[in-house]
Amino acid sequence: MLVKASPISSENLFLEDSAQYRAMVWLVENTLYVSYPDDRKIQRWALSTFYYSLYGDNWSVTDGWVTHKGDLENECTWHGISCTESGTVLSIDLKANRVYGRVPDEISLFVDLEYLSLSENQVRSIPASLINLPKLKVLDLHKNRLQEIPGGDYGSSILEELYLSYNGISTIPDGFFQLRSVKILWLANNRISSTLSGFGKMTLLEELDLESNEFNGPIPEEMFSLVNLKVLYLYDNELAGQFPPGLSQMTSLTELDLHSNHIGGELPTEIGSFSSLSELYLGNNNIVGQIPSQLYNVASLTVIDISENYLNSTIGSELGNLNQLTELDLHDNYKKNDDGQVDSF
Repeated sequence: MLVKASPISSENLFLEDSAQYRAMVWLVENTLYVSYPDDRKIQRWALSTFYYSLYGDNWSVTDGWVTHKGDLENECTWHGISCTESGTVLSIDLKANRVYGRVPDEISLFVDLEYLSLSENQVRSIPASLINLPKLKVLDLHKNRLQEIPGGDYGSSILEELYLSYNGISTIPDGFFQLRSVKILWLANNRISSTLSGFGKMTLLEELDLESNEFNGPIPEEMFSLVNLKVLYLYDNELAGQFPPGLSQMTSLTELDLHSNHIGGELPTEIGSFSSLSELYLGNNNIVGQIPSQLYNVASLTVIDISENYLNSTIGSELGNLNQLTELDLHDNYKKNDDGQVDSF
């Protein structure tokens, strides 16, 4: 039965030190084992395999896991587990629980799983089958020890929220950009070194956080089609080129953070075309010239930071039009020109 349910497990089922074998022994030791329907046996075995694969004996909280005692007999009462009305696993939340190791392939047996959080643990790898679970909408693995995103065909994924910040990821596989249902994507504080090519294909994105990586090159035109994007964090990367006029086509954008990159040239007049922008961070770049007067037409602005650049203009009186502005940072701006050094703001 178990081999049929999970063919990839067949070899491990007969290795006495494997998580799959230990889970099988635990399963059949239960005196109620014979009374369970096959789907219940498979679910309990998959959960216990998950437990042993991720060193469950060392978890901070293990209430109910791999026990045969009283009310905790039902796996839907185990710590971090919630189920559907029919008793299939709907969500697993083991945030900050000293979970360690590799998520096993048997995770693919949770076909009704919609939510999985293993954030703030020491998970080292995941199988591609996890991302392709047919009902999974939220996957939270931020603050772990992942070194890579598994390659695969993700065209069938319905994932809507993916949190992978604060890991050790260095590359993004091509298949990753098939995740067309994703609305929130966090990849901040990794070691990713590449261009931004590919993200423009994820057209439903509403929040994209790529800060503190090594993304390089200019911001590609394909990203201008992300008309649903509300938050774009590109802080602390190696992006270069000029501020793209096409960014103003992202009409839903409320927060734009390009602080600490190598963006140069003058700010385009199109910067005044943002219709919803609230916070604009362009500090610590190589921007020169004057602040376009069109920027003062973006009435929704509450924060403007263009500090640590090479602006050489005065502040226009039109600044008074920004009635919602609460923070303006222009410190450390100067540029040497034919007339000598311009005073710093």
